[in-house]
Amino acid sequence: MLDTDALSRLIVNIGRSGFDAAYFDLARKTLDVSNCTAFVFSETDEPSPIVLEGLGPARRAITKALGSAYVENGFRSDPAIKDLYSVSDLQARLVVPEAISDESYRRHYYDEPHIASEISVLGFFGRRRFSIGFYRCASKSCFTPADLERAQLLARVSLPVLFRHMELNRADPDYEHPVSPRPVESGAGRPVLEHLSAVLMAEGHGLTPREAQICASIVLGFRTLAISLNLGISENTICTHRKRAYAKLGISSQNELFSRYFRTVTRLSAPQAA
Repeated sequence: MLDTDALSRLIVNIGRSGFDAAYFDLARKTLDVSNCTAFVFSETDEPSPIVLEGLGPARRAITKALGSAYVENGFRSDPAIKDLYSVSDLQARLVVPEAISDESYRRHYYDEPHIASEISVLGFFGRRRFSIGFYRCASKSCFTPADLERAQLLARVSLPVLFRHMELNRADPDYEHPVSPRPVESGAGRPVLEHLSAVLMAEGHGLTPREAQICASIVLGFRTLAISLNLGISENTICTHRKRAYAKLGISSQNELFSRYFRTVTRLSAPQAA
């Protein structure tokens, strides 16, 4: 089970400077990591960093330095990359550094920074391919198959969040708050909105599609005016739909809506018993 408070903090920090720290906090509470990274790959196979974070100033600095080296040229030697374009959904695997045959790559990315264990996740969302790495240093125990299951759940839940954060940063590198109305459904943002709406409607509380759209927009951090302009309905109508949706969901605040979304998506993403 994922920590719902940490998940809520992550959503709140989409597009903001605190996103890396919030993502690391969620990964640490889920997997006891020392470092974590997330990259998105362009259509020309070039990686861009989304998250480069470590436990404490020293590990944070090491992770950012290694991430820069990886983006510059190191990714070409990454043994996981050969599988990147064969993944249609999500693939996670345990990485044992000793098994990496490229001695130079192993020394630079594992031996020198004292990385003893990794879970590598490759994912596909919103027509983009992502590579996520969860790492433990030599002072911690190695990841287990149970950790691998938790990492898959974490990655599945967080892929839409990483995608949305990437969108906002590329659209406006100085984004911190949506001070002007932004179309919620325009361009590549549509898959994220549709995903959130579908999850909220899956709870079976009788939300209408419009109510689910409005709640999904609230989860993404949009304010009443922006939602009104995007959906073409008045702010008063937005408030009425929101009030009805909150009553159906049994909640009274945006934070409770965040928690409700993450509880539902965690349940839907959990492996089903045979």
